[in-house]
Amino acid sequence: MLDAFDEVKWDRLGVDGDHLTSCLALGDNFVVNAKEDNTEGKDFYILMCTKPMYTLRSPYTCAWGQ
Repeated sequence: MLDAFDEVKWDRLGVDGDHLTSCLALGDNFVVNAKEDNTEGKDFYILMCTKPMYTLRSPYTCAWGQ
């Protein structure tokens, strides 16, 4: 995880959510914070990387409108 805080690499990999994916490999586990006061009463979720990183080559809108 020390690489995640290397500012030189952030310029090359991006700082808008792309960086975590560059640190993960298939099968890696990682933790994300849950939304505060969520209905499940969870503080965080443990996730597993199930797809390799890829670059979109055309505009794309996800199911959440991003």
